[in-house]
Amino acid sequence: LASWRQLFELGDMGLLSENQIRGSCGELQYFRTLVESIGAMAAVKAWVGPSRADQDFQIEGHAWEIKTNRPGCDVIKISSETQLDTNIRSIDLVVVELGSCAGDSQGAFTLNSMVSGIQQLLMPDYEARLIFDNLLFKAGYIVRSEYDVLNFVVRNVAIFSVCVGFPSVTPQCLPVGVSRVKYEIDLAECESFRIS
Repeated sequence: LASWRQLFELGDMGLLSENQIRGSCGELQYFRTLVESIGAMAAVKAWVGPSRADQDFQIEGHAWEIKTNRPGCDVIKISSETQLDTNIRSIDLVVVELGSCAGDSQGAFTLNSMVSGIQQLLMPDYEARLIFDNLLFKAGYIVRSEYDVLNFVVRNVAIFSVCVGFPSVTPQCLPVGVSRVKYEIDLAECESFRIS
């Protein structure tokens, strides 16, 4: 009941905004990558974004923060001073460039088709699939026909290592009493931290 209430508090009877849809698609795009690299169960356990953790994916000692931007956009928004804080674990910043496109474009997908594809990928592992479905609901997603209207295509994925010298704000560099800092990062200043 509490989960349903949280869903309806999103407004429009739980319908995600376009920015939320884009953000979800970016996370799910990387979730698929993690399934292929560390396995289904490890990937679903790593996906902590729906629980409002500081980063979207966390494993012991490492985390991935996923940001989705539009083609031509050269900045990303960081929502807090802890989002890129490497004091607890190392962090990779993953920037997924998501373009709008026609439904018949090569590589086109919708939020619904992205979710469906991952559910099929997880089908052999019932427990992982169940956890994934619960996480989707926690993230505010239920199947809606409205999510079939927006078609996207991944134009580029860039991964940056958040390490010494990376342009970020962390709790250690803030004066006492300052918190809940939101800021933007110019991606052009991150090129030297890009990893393959």
